[in-house]
Amino acid sequence: MKNIWFFLVLLIFIVPSLSGDGGIIPHHYEEIYETGQTAFITFKNNKEALMLLVEVSGEETEFMWLFPCPSLPEVDSANSSIFYDLAVFSAPRYVKRGWEGCCESGDYYPLEDKYGGRGEDNGVDPIYNGSVGFLNYEVLYVTESESLVSYLEDNEYSVPSNAEEIFQFYINKNWNYFIAAVCDTENANWSNYGTNIQPLKISFSTNKPVYPLRISRIGSIDSEIVIYIVANHKKIFTDAEVKFAKRIDEETLNDLYYYYLKEFLWSGSFLTKCYAFIEKASMDDLVLEDAPDNEEFREIHFYSSYPADTFILVCVFGLFWFYKKRVSKFNKLN
Repeated sequence: MKNIWFFLVLLIFIVPSLSGDGGIIPHHYEEIYETGQTAFITFKNNKEALMLLVEVSGEETEFMWLFPCPSLPEVDSANSSIFYDLAVFSAPRYVKRGWEGCCESGDYYPLEDKYGGRGEDNGVDPIYNGSVGFLNYEVLYVTESESLVSYLEDNEYSVPSNAEEIFQFYINKNWNYFIAAVCDTENANWSNYGTNIQPLKISFSTNKPVYPLRISRIGSIDSEIVIYIVANHKKIFTDAEVKFAKRIDEETLNDLYYYYLKEFLWSGSFLTKCYAFIEKASMDDLVLEDAPDNEEFREIHFYSSYPADTFILVCVFGLFWFYKKRVSKFNKLN
């Protein structure tokens, strides 16, 4: 009898448990890579503002983060709370089965103070630089991929073998601007699992909203990509799964209590959340196209009546075990 109770108690505890973009280039030869990317994009009047939350993992060391842009970018900080607001606002609805209804701004420094104006003669021209959180960044105008590789190697960064080809891909389509941000890990909140890069807000002019993902083939692994897009139309990209879509009307905007999110919305805008798991070899720039419809959508996750279902399951297993033991004992007696 004691064994039965031990078995039932064990089941009670066991059954419930059944239920950053950009290229990372390490300093010297340390191992560090990008593990996940979450982005928030607003697009209006051919102006894109892209806020990034990038997860990295590996050794606690200085590394450089590279991000290409189609036009001269503006770089500023982004408050990480915006990603919390987005996650809560777009969260799935959990319905029980059987029930009805169911950071501070970046600081700019004169170019000569930090970089001395080097690079004009070798295909890498520094435009301006500054800092956001623990990132010190420089905006470069690049005309030759070999020059960018040399620039990185001269600064003692270990450039992966595929980097030059990827740099040239962007230069060939006239994406000559690169943000080169150095992560100072001494001031970063690093743990055994890595860290999140200080959220950045990057703004630039473009005819279509775009997420430059091919650059992530440098220093990345297969990654989950989550992109929130605010535009005048519901958006989608190739192989993406729409997790949330909502038209923001005047009433919704006035009643919205998500402070950090509200400033990026406007009446008539559409907020879409897209998800994709993309293997490293398949990473390519994501062009955010208009979806075929403007239907609103929110995920619904159904769940059972825990802990009642767990209790029933435990009882069934317990009775079955007890029955088999009694039958076995009866057979032995006969």
